[in-house]
Amino acid sequence: LMVYSKLGRQSVMPGSIDMDELIRDLKLEFTTMQPDRTVTWDIGPLPAAWGDAGMLRQVFYNLLTNALKFTRQTVNPLVRIAGEKVDGTTRYVVRDNGVGFDSNHQRRLFQPFQRLHSAQEFEGTGVGLAIAQRVVVKHGGTIVAESQPQEGATFTVTLPVGPL
Repeated sequence: LMVYSKLGRQSVMPGSIDMDELIRDLKLEFTTMQPDRTVTWDIGPLPAAWGDAGMLRQVFYNLLTNALKFTRQTVNPLVRIAGEKVDGTTRYVVRDNGVGFDSNHQRRLFQPFQRLHSAQEFEGTGVGLAIAQRVVVKHGGTIVAESQPQEGATFTVTLPVGPL
């Protein structure tokens, strides 16, 4: 909650971010924290992002944490990360093959403390995606989610290519 509150006041310190390196570092962090868990990672070449490295790291940390959490009960967990430059923006897509969610409740995903799964099913505070959205919007971008129950989830982050 403090991170969410702080983001409203924190200024963006933009620069070019090597997203291949950022995602590689996050993957290493996650695999080190859970060495006995087998997850297939499909990471495509990612274009550089323009933004605050610490803030955008938090966005992808939250997205990947969710992907790993919600694939925990999946037999062959898969996390895919792709990126491309499209129409003056940089788009990143994070997909998983986990439990998914009912897309009728999509708007609640980005509201603090609004959970689509019970705390008994999946741990968490219910602020990770709210933080991700706050950061992405602060960068002039968008974040959207798509899913169906038992079909995994897809999160798309779109950011401006350069300074606003």
